[in-house]
Amino acid sequence: MSGPERLIPKPRWGHGMTEQGGQEIKAGLIELGFWGAGEDGDPAADRRDAMTLYSRVAERLAKGAGLYSTGLTAISKSRKIEVKRGGASYRLEDGPNFPESICRAALALPEFLKRRPECAADRK
Repeated sequence: MSGPERLIPKPRWGHGMTEQGGQEIKAGLIELGFWGAGEDGDPAADRRDAMTLYSRVAERLAKGAGLYSTGLTAISKSRKIEVKRGGASYRLEDGPNFPESICRAALALPEFLKRRPECAADRK
């Protein structure tokens, strides 16, 4: 297979986050333990909060696996989030900007780690 493997079906979210969509994403992040129920901030809208979420997603990866955010094109704000381990690259999600793409990637991570347990950190 050429290019990164895509394991997670793309959600049917439109570009540009609505308030309801942002609330649904935040609820999903809380449910998966990426964001605290009483924690201030909005990782879907605020870049600093998105960086916090990025760190939390990366912590769930095995040693030797890395989380990468790269632009879809040289001049676009659109981002793709990938997990790389060894010579393999797995595309988790895309988004129109960094905050939305890392939120989507966080929501996709549990299913990805079920399919690729070698990428999961040991969680005790």
